Amino acid sequence: VDRVMCMDLHNDTLRGFFPPKIPVEHLMPGPVAAAYFHEEFTAMANNDSPNGKLSYPKVTVVAAHEGQVARAVHFRNVLQKLAGEEVKIAFLSKQRQEAR
Repeated sequence: VDRVMCMDLHNDTLRGFFPPKIPVEHLMPGPVAAAYFHEEFTAMANNDSPNGKLSYPKVTVVAAHEGQVARAVHFRNVLQKLAGEEVKIAFLSKQRQEAR
């Protein structure tokens, strides 16, 4: 193996499974996914607004838990820049009940 390319590693320390002389590329799919969804949302946009501008759907990006907020913010920022519209963000907070 001369080089390793990984997509969306759960934990960046997984690079340590490979010898130091082998470069490990950690690719993040967020910007590509944001561009894809922007194209889909643009196709969904309706032309009912009085000024003739396409009406981009209202979108909220939701992080599955607190540990994913940074990734969701990055995705939202790219999507918002592409859309030129506000994209809201939310996250879920998990709480585990103690065993009784």
